Amino acid sequence: MYCDGLYDKVRIIETLQFGNSKNNGISLQILFDDVKSDPGQFRYVSSESSPLTGNNINITSVTEQNYGTNLMYDVIPFEMLKTFETEEQLIVTVNGDPAACHNSTCGVSYIAPVATVTAFTYDLSSKVLVITGTDLPTSIVDMQGVKFAQTECQIDESSMTATGMQCTLVDDPVCGANLSPKIVANLGGIPTTGVTGISIDCTLSAVTPGTDLNLLGADNITFTGLNLPRVLS
Repeated sequence: MYCDGLYDKVRIIETLQFGNSKNNGISLQILFDDVKSDPGQFRYVSSESSPLTGNNINITSVTEQNYGTNLMYDVIPFEMLKTFETEEQLIVTVNGDPAACHNSTCGVSYIAPVATVTAFTYDLSSKVLVITGTDLPTSIVDMQGVKFAQTECQIDESSMTATGMQCTLVDDPVCGANLSPKIVANLGGIPTTGVTGISIDCTLSAVTPGTDLNLLGADNITFTGLNLPRVLS
């Protein structure tokens, strides 16, 4: 059997259009060139090495799939392949490359947050952050961390109860308005909806050099103060 007269009419190409799917044999496109009619699926032929034998041989050809006049299969990107599930869809990558779940056995269970933060206080002199809430984690092993004003906060494990905990900032806070703590437990982030944030001011004490600056620029200027951002972001 062989494809009916399509030797020089079929092109299989990689589309090189779909991110991580390119150049890996996944994003393929099949093009039929100069085909104006319904291409036959297969055809049986007789040859000297394997002749058709018998009496009253009747060969019937059947096209299993009828094609239209536009014989082009649009590519299906790997990222669009999914199944209908009742759980959230997972997108998994390994070293930046997409990973597929074997037999579609991957799953995810959404656990609604139980703990909530109802209030907090921060002491600027001691850098101590006191958090009040309900159903908070009571063990340090159930926590991933607390961050306030772009600064990590070291948790005092002895202070952890279901209704509160306290931590100490490892560095000066970064100034800002409407600041509130970001608390992440092993089961996810703990919401602070409805909690009133506080403001921390920046203090600029010196700018050097302040004289004899080059009008064309290129002077390195040092700002000195308190609660200034530590990184450009």
